[in-house]
This record gives sequence, structure tokens and C-alpha cells, in this order.
Amino acid sequence: MSCSSKKTWWMTRSAPAVLALITLLTAGCQEYVAPPEVALDLGGERVAAAGEPVNLTFTKAVDVETVGLRLWPRERGLRRVPTSPDVEPLAPTCMVSAGECESMSVTFNEEGTEALVAIAPEFARPGSSLILEVVEGLSDSEGFDTGVGTFFNVQFGLSGGNPDANIAFQNGVYILGGSLSVSGLNAVLTLVSDLRVKPDGRFALAGAKGVVDTERADKTSLDPEVITIADDDQSWALFARGTVVEDDQGTRFLTTESFNVSVPVLGVATVELKDVVLYAEIIKDDEGNDFFDGTLTFGDSEVVFPNNAVAIPAGEAALAGGLVPEELVPEGTPDMCTDICGAVTGQCTPPGGFPDLDFCEEVPSEE
Repeated sequence: MSCSSKKTWWMTRSAPAVLALITLLTAGCQEYVAPPEVALDLGGERVAAAGEPVNLTFTKAVDVETVGLRLWPRERGLRRVPTSPDVEPLAPTCMVSAGECESMSVTFNEEGTEALVAIAPEFARPGSSLILEVVEGLSDSEGFDTGVGTFFNVQFGLSGGNPDANIAFQNGVYILGGSLSVSGLNAVLTLVSDLRVKPDGRFALAGAKGVVDTERADKTSLDPEVITIADDDQSWALFARGTVVEDDQGTRFLTTESFNVSVPVLGVATVELKDVVLYAEIIKDDEGNDFFDGTLTFGDSEVVFPNNAVAIPAGEAALAGGLVPEELVPEGTPDMCTDICGAVTGQCTPPGGFPDLDFCEEVPSEE
């Protein structure tokens, strides 16, 4: 419809009725005013730094009195309706108008377009993972509000890295394992990985799908004696870079940069995981070897079937695993410097320039 005020001959013949009709029709021609939208700005990182505020940015100045924040456990999911009906918030809703809350405090810039949110250490500790909600009702100064809540995945790690850190780590092959459940499909992740850490904390990982001999062990086993590298059309590999940092107590934490990976499931579908991040604490096992205890998180992704694709919300899977003795390394395990795909014949697309050249130099290992 055109919102013109030009009159025609028929308008003059029944002016009152026409005037009423024009008033009704042109009511929809008023300029649309978009409500403010909010985004989480982690400065290009996928992991928030524990102990430091996270930054929320708004597309326009907001009425600070309408800003409310809520913390949820990760299993809530990012959809408007929680994934689990029994999930409860981690703390009461924090309205900025009420001042500082026990769970967090919020500081706005003068323009009302950015907010620094300091989350209490009991929630924002290294390795923790939660959902931050900006509750419905967020409004600009004219009263135009969103009407719905906005949800963000937040995982906390340690900030930065230190070129003089001299990180100690046992370089070698690790088997990492966990279970992933998406859209009713359950997938066991068994990743046999060449993992190398430089003394400054940079690391690179080249991993391949491992297959457990279920006649000899449970399918979730991490025993290298019952695991082989998949070499069929259901095989896949992944590649990641990241950083290992050490806190003041000597605890080491590993965080990858985000990456994508395709995981074939049951021969009928492929789980296309987006913005994947592996976060883990590096501890010692009973034999004194390095061991990973962490999570694999991913953003909104999809399951691709032969004739359609189904969106899946962001989620996570617990992931753990340890060092494989050299004599038990499965044949066909990727070697990032000589055979980057190993025995994988399915999905294997290493990023350009992977790994950085100095990862193929001799790297000191922890004795």
C-alpha cells in the first residue's frame, strides 16, 4: 500500500467515509521502531576470562531500569522453552534497577549502549559453563521493548597466556572420550589425538575417530588396546589450536580456539557441530601422567539427514582421557607433521597452514 495523501474524484463524493477509511489504512504506515537488541562481546574469544566482567553491547541506548539478568545451568539450553522442564535458575533474577545483586553486578557506560557484567566467582570460575539470560522487557527510552528474553552460552577459562610461562606437558598421543546426545541420537566420541604443547602455552591437536571393540570392552572405553582408528566412510578427523595456561596454584587449563567438525552417526545422519570449543583441566592420573578432565561445547548446530536437516541448540559433552604409551598407539593415528589424516578416509579437512611450522620441531616433553 502507498501512503500517499493525493485525492481522487471518488474521495470527494463521500468524504466522511473515505476519511475514516484513510485513517484506518494509514495507521499501518507509521515508521517501525525496532526495540534494542543485545549481544555478548567476548572480544573475538569463545571463552570468557574468569574473574573479569563480560561485555554486553546494545544496538541502541537502553532504559537501564528495564535491564534484568538471570543465570542458568548449561542444561537449560538457549531456546525460549528450557530443554528440561525441571531446570531452575542458579540465582534470583538481577534487575539493574535494584542495584548490585549477590550473583552479579552491572556497570553501564554513559550512553547506555554497553554494560560490563561482573559475575560472582562461585559461578564464573575456570571450567564453569552457564547460560546468561537478558530477560524480557529490555526497552529503549521510548518504551519499545523486546518482549522476549535473550540467552547466551558462557564458558569461563583463564585469560591470556605468557610467552615466558614454560608450560610443562607430556606431548604425545591422547585418547579423549565422552558421550554426545542430540535430537534423540546418542553418539560416543572417541578421539585419538596427536597433541603437542609449546613451552609458551600454544598447542595443536590432530585427532581421529576411534572405534572400540565392543566384544572386548564397553563402547565408552578409553583403553588403547581395544581401540582402532576408523578408516571407512563414517570416519572423521578434527584439528584444533589453542592455549594452555597455568594459574597461581600450578593448575593447568587447556582451551581451544573454536572449530567446526562433522560427525557421522549410525550411517544415517551427520552431526554438523559449529563453534566447537574443548576446555579441560590438566591433572595427573594414578600413574603420574597428564590427564584431561573437561568439556566439549558447541554452538547452535544441525543434524543433516539424507533429505533434510534438523537444527539443534547449543550444548556440551563431558570429555576426559589420558596419555597412550608409545607401544600402544593405534595404527593410523594422525601425526600432524607426517600424516595429518592418519587412517581416516572419511571426513578430514585440515585448515590451511595447520599446524604452525614450529610444532614440528623437537619439543621438550615433561620427564
